[in-house]
Amino acid sequence: MSRKSEEREKKPRNCGITMIIDKGLGMNQISDLVDVSGQFVDYAKIAFASARILYWHTLTEKIGFYKRNNISVFLGGTTFESFFQEDGSKEKFVELVGNLGLKHMEISDGKIKLPEIRKFEIIKTLSRKFTVFSEVGRKDNSASLWDKKHWIEKIKRDLEAGAEKVILEARESGTTGIYEESGAPKGFLIRNITKEIDPGRLIFEAPLNRQQIFLINEFGPNVNLGNIKPEDAVALETARQGYRADTLET
Repeated sequence: MSRKSEEREKKPRNCGITMIIDKGLGMNQISDLVDVSGQFVDYAKIAFASARILYWHTLTEKIGFYKRNNISVFLGGTTFESFFQEDGSKEKFVELVGNLGLKHMEISDGKIKLPEIRKFEIIKTLSRKFTVFSEVGRKDNSASLWDKKHWIEKIKRDLEAGAEKVILEARESGTTGIYEESGAPKGFLIRNITKEIDPGRLIFEAPLNRQQIFLINEFGPNVNLGNIKPEDAVALETARQGYRADTLET
């Protein structure tokens, strides 16, 4: 099957997800994003726990605009981690998500120490009310010591707990988790993970162009990709549809 014959799902879609990372976009930037590439963007992640420092009216205006334009919003996993680190509870995080009217959330332990059983319980509880994306991987390079079995066990555990999809860590730099410090994909690891787990249940963080191209060539145009720079959404879609030199079939 050629890339062009593998049709892209229309929004709302479950596969071929593009999740952009909002590191502090203003309303004019979001408006331009929606005008130019809104049809290609499925999720906007409000990153870096910035939801905790923005003016409330700014945050709610941003979220409202995304939602009115068919882009779902969730708070980056660091938001959950920052609340949990303060009092060992999910309650304040859940309250914030609810007050913002969000239906999606990310549960991660990329920086904090969160016992596996506790993470399982949190995902299980919250997935009854929200669509939960969990994240697997560390924000430092300690996960480079994990073997494929460790990755697979963690992913399966989160899916069993009720996570809709599992995000594979790369940070906004694309230099940790499933990538080398150079940004090169850990192809052997990625292929072994996806032998055991349906790629459709995963969201691969892939902020760098070469990472996106690797994953599209590996899994096809309907691979789920996250941490995409807003200005790269159109370029990514051309790669998905086979209209870039990196993915153009001859």
